[in-house]
Amino acid sequence: MKYSFDIAIIARDLGFSGVERVLASLLPFFCAKYKVLLILFGRDNSFFTETIQCEKEIVFDIDNTYGFQTSPLNLYRKAKIISRVKNQYKARVWLSQDWGFAALDLLTKQKGSISLIHRHLYNKRALKGIEYLKYRIYVQLVNFYSPNIISCSEGLKRIINRNKSISESNIMTIYNPVKHASLRYDDIYSSDYDKINFMLRLYSGYLLVVGRLDYQKGILHLLRIYRELRIIGVSYPLVLLGDGPQRQFLENYALQLGLKIYSGSLEDLKPDDVISANVFFFGKVINIDMWLKNARLLLSPSLWEGLPLNMIEALSLGCPVIASDCLTGPREILNDLYDGSYVFKPGIEEMELAKYGILAPVPSGNMLRVEDALEKEEREWVRAVKYALDNTDKLIDKTHAFKKEMLTFFMPENIFRHWERLLDNYI
Repeated sequence: MKYSFDIAIIARDLGFSGVERVLASLLPFFCAKYKVLLILFGRDNSFFTETIQCEKEIVFDIDNTYGFQTSPLNLYRKAKIISRVKNQYKARVWLSQDWGFAALDLLTKQKGSISLIHRHLYNKRALKGIEYLKYRIYVQLVNFYSPNIISCSEGLKRIINRNKSISESNIMTIYNPVKHASLRYDDIYSSDYDKINFMLRLYSGYLLVVGRLDYQKGILHLLRIYRELRIIGVSYPLVLLGDGPQRQFLENYALQLGLKIYSGSLEDLKPDDVISANVFFFGKVINIDMWLKNARLLLSPSLWEGLPLNMIEALSLGCPVIASDCLTGPREILNDLYDGSYVFKPGIEEMELAKYGILAPVPSGNMLRVEDALEKEEREWVRAVKYALDNTDKLIDKTHAFKKEMLTFFMPENIFRHWERLLDNYI
């Protein structure tokens, strides 16, 4: 068979979600060495500022808003598109950067696909009803059609192996790349800086959350934790960057907790809003680095993860991190377990000082009422945040150690070498 392309990459877009940022960081290296066909299902390229030359780029305008992106009609449309593209364009390797797209890719029945798994698919909280059915179908497709499964963390690989859902010989770990801030952004967002500086002058900092506003991220628990922090005298505001299906619910929940919220864009933020609110829902922003550089803490109370990029980005910018000790991701990052020394352990019940940050218990995931008392995991989070704020210098020293010892490990050019060794077996 005559191949027109070395690699065909199927992706949602090149926007600011974690998986999309991974692709955007690696794409220049792929395109520099291989003939790449890039297939996108959206036009968001807010993260991708470089000019590169793919052999061919195809963009389909599909509604990728939360909820609709996994609707049966939308999945059917995407599957038909992928099937048509595969018939028209021949590539040696088909690479899917999200498990949903990987399933669609595999459904077109072309062996030789490489599937990336970027999140913990095995959490019981995540796999209920239709989600469990989709997962089982995906696993069977992967086993049959995909010669390689790429896990973004060693912990995730171990979980896949432990569940014996996918053959161990098919799985390898390639960590997510992260560009250092100075390599990512040269633009100065002067109006944004002015507004953040006003917040800094007023409060001397803020607590930061970066990520999708959905059940997985544990934001309901964080709002309860934050209310308790306010009660014991913590005055820093809470800033949430990201959007998602739970945003409206979380905004209402915060109000019921007695918190004062601002919901809107940074562009529309007025000085009076900064003064009157203590929880800020800014939605998606493109200048995350600026927020990370000025935050007192990055908080990540996720119920499950893959390998959270925002933690690596925060540490690289000198922002201390507190993260839940969910099965995959945070412990590897904060305790430097990239050498294969990762081991399973029961979830911790008390905060733990890790090499590069603080690990805290995983929230229960219960949909608690406003009037419910704090759960033991939430109380331990309050203690962890208070400790971090009282020991800022110690936490900042941990971020400096990370930058010195580990940042080059995650640089895209170094991560690409692992991809290169894999792909050269096929191309």
